Amino acid sequence: MKIKIVACLAFAFLLYILWAADTGHFPGLVASLYAFPYGDKVGHFCLYGLIALFLALAFPRVCHGKRFRIPMIIVAFLIFSVAEEWSQSFFYRRTPDLIDAVCSCTGILFGTWVAYRWKNRLGLLL
Repeated sequence: MKIKIVACLAFAFLLYILWAADTGHFPGLVASLYAFPYGDKVGHFCLYGLIALFLALAFPRVCHGKRFRIPMIIVAFLIFSVAEEWSQSFFYRRTPDLIDAVCSCTGILFGTWVAYRWKNRLGLLL
């Protein structure tokens, strides 16, 4: 139950960051990521990856493919991240960037992989 609360709080933090970016009210810490080259790309990977880790642990119901299993919440999160990047074209302060979307999706997949490995080591299947 605690991991679900953490996952929901992490996603709420992401929504806050997105709102702040859309309205031009970046918190100081987030704004400092833009101080070095590709800092926003690292931020996308880390933030989305960490949230995916929490979501995969908190909501483990999976979609089964022939060669893979992926939590349904992660499929929704991947769709959300791509849609959010595309939606930036509707805000004059924002610019959609394919590399940002790739970094976000890569972070999501990495965070999910870490959650999968962690659960397997604990003897639980994701």
